[in-house]
Amino acid sequence: MKSLVKLKGFFASVELLAEEEFVKNRVKCKLETTDLEITLGFVGNDKLVPMSLMFNNLLDEKKAVRFDFIACKNTGEEKYSKIINGQIDSKNLPEEIGVMLKI
Repeated sequence: MKSLVKLKGFFASVELLAEEEFVKNRVKCKLETTDLEITLGFVGNDKLVPMSLMFNNLLDEKKAVRFDFIACKNTGEEKYSKIINGQIDSKNLPEEIGVMLKI
């Protein structure tokens, strides 16, 4: 229950970390994220969906990376139109990411 309470503000957290291809005990996720208080795992291929919610940071500090930003898009839209966490540094943004944004 502690994790569920903390989930409400998860994506508004100042610092989020991620690890791809996360495996711990019987949990296997395509992407695992943490705000250092809870860890949220996602599964899927083209579209990731939440699968696990665990208390504390369970990521491997050697594999974990910081998010620069998290963007979202409305259903049916091709480009991401809203930043929900972080900031875009347009000077250092790779072209393959830039073409996906409508911001």
